[in-house]
Amino acid sequence: MLPQSTVSITETSNELTSELDSAGADEIVRLLRCSDAQLFGGYRHYEGLMDETTIATLEQIAACISRNILHNRPAAGGRDADAAATTTTTTTRVVISGAGTSGRMAFVCASTFNRVLEKLGLPKLFAYICAGGDSALFTSQEAPEDNWRAGIQTLVEASQNASKVVYIGITCGLAAPFVAAQLDYCMQHLDVFTPVLLGFNPLHLARRIKVEQWHHTFASVCEQLVQVSFPQVEAAKAQGFILTPIVGPEPITGSTRMKGGSATKIILDVMFVRAFQLAKLLGGGVESADQSVAALLQECLLAMQETYLQARAIGQVVQLAGDSLRSGGRILYLGSDSLGIMGLIDASECAPTYGATYDDVRGFLHGCFDTLGNVEGNLHEKAAPAQQQLASSPGPSCATVGSATFDIGLGSFTRNMLPTLSPRDLVIAIVSDNPSGRDAVYRTLEAASGRGSKTAVIACTGASPASAALQLPASALAAVRVRLQRTSPISDGGLAASAPIHLEFAAKLVCNAITTGAHVLRGKVLGNHMIDLRVSNTKLFHRAIGIISRFANVDEAMARDSLVRSIHTDSSALSELANLDISEHVRVATTSQRVVPRAIVLAIAALRNQNLSAQAANAMLDSHPIVRDAVRHLLNPSRP
Repeated sequence: MLPQSTVSITETSNELTSELDSAGADEIVRLLRCSDAQLFGGYRHYEGLMDETTIATLEQIAACISRNILHNRPAAGGRDADAAATTTTTTTRVVISGAGTSGRMAFVCASTFNRVLEKLGLPKLFAYICAGGDSALFTSQEAPEDNWRAGIQTLVEASQNASKVVYIGITCGLAAPFVAAQLDYCMQHLDVFTPVLLGFNPLHLARRIKVEQWHHTFASVCEQLVQVSFPQVEAAKAQGFILTPIVGPEPITGSTRMKGGSATKIILDVMFVRAFQLAKLLGGGVESADQSVAALLQECLLAMQETYLQARAIGQVVQLAGDSLRSGGRILYLGSDSLGIMGLIDASECAPTYGATYDDVRGFLHGCFDTLGNVEGNLHEKAAPAQQQLASSPGPSCATVGSATFDIGLGSFTRNMLPTLSPRDLVIAIVSDNPSGRDAVYRTLEAASGRGSKTAVIACTGASPASAALQLPASALAAVRVRLQRTSPISDGGLAASAPIHLEFAAKLVCNAITTGAHVLRGKVLGNHMIDLRVSNTKLFHRAIGIISRFANVDEAMARDSLVRSIHTDSSALSELANLDISEHVRVATTSQRVVPRAIVLAIAALRNQNLSAQAANAMLDSHPIVRDAVRHLLNPSRP
């Protein structure tokens, strides 16, 4: 038997992309394609997405969800169904929860399949939880992942008045306290909840670090869950499910927004389509409409392959995007429908991964919050009064999450961004077969071109003649035109339009490639490591220690000391700082710049017995404006 890894696979460097920082734009896209092939092809000897255990578990969860669907289904259609949608107080529910990308994918999938239920005249079944609330759907908020109390509170609220709940907790690295607490709560109430753990690490690698002010670790919660869950417990007796297929390390080490996010979307989409099939809601309720889980996964594989057929075109946009960031410009997405939402999400994930500013990558959506369809509604309108009150209050103001942050409509782009555009900026339109909003997106793109901005288009459509005839703006310097044989696994045209899940997947892959490649070209990646990440939660604190240890060639203790010194640049002695909780280090680090590069400089100096201050480390970094080049120079001063 082959040995099991002792290091988190989601935090392991992927050997396929170890020289990503030396690649050109086209090569970056092809390397991402190789890495993404592990989603379906598997990683080493571990059980993956296409293995029998995973497929069997998906089938069992889908069957459980289908029973919840049938429980909610009224005896008669028409007016009775409408009444059920508005008057049912004790019902069944599927609650999908996660932090960061996991929570955003929960939102996308819950929204999609609730739209299908509404088309069928059935009440909504799916609820999402994104740690930090709806503002975390499109702004960077990592700290809520550590808040286990909020995890329990939000689950109680999301499952209120439900008699049966299938809870799906998503945490790619099996580490988020927010999700661990929800799983623990479910196991204390198995009469109501069926807990499902979804992640991409083997169970033995679940985090064993104590959660602040709680009596559990993530590993201890997993150990309890195993005792009641399929596949460890036979299906007939199982009270929960564990789904942890291994899809390989991320192309950017630890960046689970990429493969982790893609695998999450694939699994949720397949699981829910299969549940609808088992409930006989698709294809007129006939048996022939059913597809196996394996066949549904094969459709997702085909969509990925068809997307990467456009690798060269994607590479052209990557080059434009990299040029923009290197020259101090911005990447700005314009979109409509659910594909535009994928661009909005992609933009939100660049800040923690690459230390990007909020304005480096932005997304704007036709229809704004009406299109987004989030539970909390128009966050821009709700944030404005609070901002006005804050502005009129004495003392320093805080603009971290102001109302402008939530102004995500195309009108906001026209008012606030269009007048500031320059040739350094890249504006990218994301469109689909859906004509709703497409003309408005095109008009806005043409206006951006008129201001001198570079423009590009991502068009994800079906392969029909009508789709092939879709006209793209003539001003676009580059265009990615993805044509999929199947835009949705749902064959009914009206329902499929409500669930273009393969088009969403394609748009995610393209957007991830563009912003990843752009930041690689900008110099924010060394090898395949994010060396300028923002240390804004416990997971990223520990990831930063690993990066410092690797590149400064020091042990973890020295790496941690250097990180702490870098965070508290003008604070007390190290002996005093060492006693602080991680949450206090994170609180300070969240608003600091170049924390990890500065820590690498300090660690290298300590290894050479040099007493270097944080201010002196900053001066050394200032002499090399590209972070990657600064670290390389320190590691090898003789290198040109």
